[in-house]
Amino acid sequence: SFLPGQAWAINRVLSSNSSLLVASTGGGKSLTYALPSLILPGLTIVVSPLISLMEDQIRRLPPCCISATLSGSLTKAEQALVVDDLIGGRVKVLFVSPERLCSAAFKRLLLPTYSPATRSYSRPLPPVSLLCVDEAHCLSQWSHNFRASYMRLRGILGTLKPGAVLALTATAGDEVIDDVCETLGIPKGRVGEFEDASLEEKDNPDRGDQGKGVRILSAERGNIDVAAVVVDGEDGRRNVVINMLKPRRKEDALRKEGDLEKLGFGRGTMATGSTIVYVWTKRQAEALCDLLKGSGVEGGVTYYHGGMTASDRSASQARFMKGKCRVIVATVAFGLGIDKGDVRGVVHACLPRSFEHYVQEIGRAGRDGGEALARCVVIREDAVAQRSLSHGGGVERAQVGRFLDVVGRATGEVVGDIPEEFRDGCVLGELDIGVPVMEAVVGCDVREETVETLTSLMEEEEFGRLLRLEGTMIDRVTVTMKKRALEELEEPVAKCIVKCGTKVGGGSADARLEELGGTAMDKGFFAYAKGNWKFGVVRVANCMGQGCQPRHVYAALRRLENTGELEVTVDTSARGKGFLVNLNKSGVEEKKEKKEKKMMERRKKVFSEIVVGYFQGKKNDDEVRATLDGMTIPKINSAKMGDVEFRRLVRDANNIMHDSTFDSSGFPDGAVTMGGEGCQEYAARAITNVLHGLDHPRLSPTVLWNMGEWASWREYDYEEVLEECRKICGVGIGRDI
Repeated sequence: SFLPGQAWAINRVLSSNSSLLVASTGGGKSLTYALPSLILPGLTIVVSPLISLMEDQIRRLPPCCISATLSGSLTKAEQALVVDDLIGGRVKVLFVSPERLCSAAFKRLLLPTYSPATRSYSRPLPPVSLLCVDEAHCLSQWSHNFRASYMRLRGILGTLKPGAVLALTATAGDEVIDDVCETLGIPKGRVGEFEDASLEEKDNPDRGDQGKGVRILSAERGNIDVAAVVVDGEDGRRNVVINMLKPRRKEDALRKEGDLEKLGFGRGTMATGSTIVYVWTKRQAEALCDLLKGSGVEGGVTYYHGGMTASDRSASQARFMKGKCRVIVATVAFGLGIDKGDVRGVVHACLPRSFEHYVQEIGRAGRDGGEALARCVVIREDAVAQRSLSHGGGVERAQVGRFLDVVGRATGEVVGDIPEEFRDGCVLGELDIGVPVMEAVVGCDVREETVETLTSLMEEEEFGRLLRLEGTMIDRVTVTMKKRALEELEEPVAKCIVKCGTKVGGGSADARLEELGGTAMDKGFFAYAKGNWKFGVVRVANCMGQGCQPRHVYAALRRLENTGELEVTVDTSARGKGFLVNLNKSGVEEKKEKKEKKMMERRKKVFSEIVVGYFQGKKNDDEVRATLDGMTIPKINSAKMGDVEFRRLVRDANNIMHDSTFDSSGFPDGAVTMGGEGCQEYAARAITNVLHGLDHPRLSPTVLWNMGEWASWREYDYEEVLEECRKICGVGIGRDI
């Protein structure tokens, strides 16, 4: 028999209706696309955020359901074989990441090509019967796992033309549900919200619910015992966590039961069985892991976080999954794709970032149906820190303007490179540009994810589809000539590199080698070079003429490299990375002010400070207790700011403005003198972020932690501090006192 929600989702897919199913972890969501894939005639595409999750899903599919994945874990030859199987119709289920699905290479499979045999146009990819978006909450900017690449799915739906769309997630609030439905074209009407009605009542396809495309199942897991406690300070928290994980001693049975024991936090509560301990940061994961190892916790302890190398993460995860290590201390990077049925406990050694986070993370326990424990250990400082962190996503108009400046400069360079005979409306209607990622990050003072989101926004219909984001690529390349100078080559790519590129080093060859220093072996191929050139691949492609793409440039360079003419070195660092953007004519010609206004109209929704339910009153005390049995969140009252506090704020803001730490980064003097409307607002936000302990895209956490003003104003309301900092920056008090 079907689990709740499965038959409903399958019936809607087979009826070509788009749907969103919200079901808890372990609720059998994979069957809702696996079974239809065997019945429907076309291809089923499953969009999944992680390679490990794709591999796990493929392993769980039955042998009759032929599946494949297109991911970075495959070699070029393996990817070519998968594409050949796709075109030949030998694959029923394809797992891809959103980045791969929206890439230029995948889009070429969707474009019609002419077949001389049939004398007709057809696209290489077979018809798509179902597009399934797994972990669909990732496509909402209101989600805790937001990924900008998911926003681009809306743009590819028209080209993909799936028979039905199915979105699956284990966690989604109202804002997330609205975003998912709007992006994927799912009817927003809801069926059986928070109910576990019988299949006969809810899964009858004749009930006339075609306009109701959302079904939310209860997140309650009866086999998980949930409890939380508020303790004093870090030492108190560490002691509670250690005691729960350490074996119970004989003398403990003779001791009178204390308050913690009554609440389910006594010694030995989680001394056996696989256990996940969640923390916030990489440093906390490593420190707590070492502490548990030295405190007598049995069964082995390891850690997992996003800062580890891929091989180290895989090794740590494998030890835990195979039972060779009982306890794993992890950040939220550990979770998606983890299907271990015998996890007996989940400990939150820090306050969960949101209710959705908490429900999803404790859902990793007891997936085999056995009894499991979920324990949350909270200190007041957690809530204060979370309140500050909830404001970390804001951007100001000056930053948006800087981003548009970066796009404008890249566009101007490309237009200037195009030969005059080709510089007409036809070319400008399909113009490829490379947006340098690091230039945008440094110039706009935002994270790389924010740059991608800003670019994705310009893809949307309400912006007139100014551009199409083709994906991320290595744009910066250096060629070293081995036989003769680049100017002597007749190939078109060589002439375009001379026009668009920069010759590295001036003066004679001997002088350039002298600058390198060292032995001939140290100098490497520079010792025999006939010239070195740096260039942007996208610029060279546009210079070569209409229809030329970056892949054609790379192909031409490979041919020259194979003949021994040159040696190619790609810049794989962050500075070499760029967003490949296809700009239409209106995107080239539309004025910056008009684009900036459109971007700011969306800022409130996308980049407003997303405050979790703890601090905005979205859930009252009764709802909190009903959701998290026994959990009491301490009420956080902001400290009041009077004249004395304002004078101290002026002093601290002044110190930040003149801190030598920021001289090399151009902050905040660069912030204040950015120019254009909104620069004071930007400077005020940057200062407030430091005062509230938020990270900075240009500086390492270590540098920020060593500042005296770092996180010193967390007790005060972020918005109030921001408003006062705006006054300080606006009248220049911070520079005169």
